[in-house]
Amino acid sequence: MDAMMKGLPYENYTSFNRQRDEHIGKHIIETIRQNPGKKLIFVMGANHRFAARKNIEQAFGGNVELVPVPNPR
Repeated sequence: MDAMMKGLPYENYTSFNRQRDEHIGKHIIETIRQNPGKKLIFVMGANHRFAARKNIEQAFGGNVELVPVPNPR
């Protein structure tokens, strides 16, 4: 998305969003490391889910189980 928005009025938004995803990922990784073996719930906007999941999988591989929460509807 960064490449598509380069030079457009929305260029700063994509940069901000990427930095925010990195910030969220860093804190999720720290929280998991500080709470080994515990069940944790992370609540975030849907547009950050992909990056958060990617960060968790890169940091922990298969050592952290991601469990989807069913939609109550």
